[in-house]
Amino acid sequence: MPRRRSWAIGGGLLVASGVLLAAGSAGVGGAGGLRIAAVAAASAAYLVFALGIPDGGRVAGAGRTGTASLAILAVWSLVSAILWATPADLTPVLDWVTVASWVDLLGQLALAAVAAAGIARAGIVPSPWNRAPLWALAATVLPAIATQVLVAADPAGAQEWAPVLAGLGALVATGVPISLGVIALVLAQRPVPERSVEVFSSADADLS
Repeated sequence: MPRRRSWAIGGGLLVASGVLLAAGSAGVGGAGGLRIAAVAAASAAYLVFALGIPDGGRVAGAGRTGTASLAILAVWSLVSAILWATPADLTPVLDWVTVASWVDLLGQLALAAVAAAGIARAGIVPSPWNRAPLWALAATVLPAIATQVLVAADPAGAQEWAPVLAGLGALVATGVPISLGVIALVLAQRPVPERSVEVFSSADADLS
């Protein structure tokens, strides 16, 4: 029997999220609407993985910190995407917008890091795939770090690398959810390993 229906559902949602992001980047339909739909699909996947809907396959196990972080990330990311997509004149409060964007970014990264660590530590997902969220987080953060390092080291030269880094960021943004989704779909089809139970005879009990 499948390991977890919830992993199959969550994996499908992550793949859909990546496809929607790729479609938005390619200019198919309304990019803003596709991005919100992609974030909504990813948020639904986070909730499925966190709560184990519908069959209790919680990827963080009984760990409350990892489960709570993943659930909060699901809500936060969707609300953030909707708010940033809402048309408004932000010129009078541009400084506050900058602060809010950094708080939003760092908050989501912190929640993702805690959730990924909780999944790796719980051991519910078979090794080495229990560390896949950590790999995904590193892949997501590295292009942004590289951009900041280039800008600080050589502001003029960084403009030449801007298209490359932007393309790399877009590739990672679409590739990460699709990769994680495929992993979840594959693991969902693996049979649940049966726990071995040692049986002691009365003779063994007498010897002990």
